[in-house]
Amino acid sequence: MNGQILKEDTIEGRLAMVAKSVRRIVEARYRKSGGQHEGSPIPGYFDYREAFRPFLREWEIWIRIDQARKTSSRALTEVVKELADQLPELEKEIEILREKGIDL
Repeated sequence: MNGQILKEDTIEGRLAMVAKSVRRIVEARYRKSGGQHEGSPIPGYFDYREAFRPFLREWEIWIRIDQARKTSSRALTEVVKELADQLPELEKEIEILREKGIDL
């Protein structure tokens, strides 16, 4: 991967790129260990779940913000603030994935 994940506009595109990156990392880890790494050279449920979580949550937040914009302005302010407060934590999770080698 070459940093294209966050440039992708759709959730489908981002998830496809994350899946490709996860598979590449797991296969490289297995090859590097000479086949001695416990587990399979194929990514499992938890590999994908960990990598997809922040992207799906981020997408959900943006959808809810968009829905909130379509409602009354008082409710809008509360919902947008609540959701925006969650974004820094997701950014931290994405940074952790970068540190693990998922090229974002």
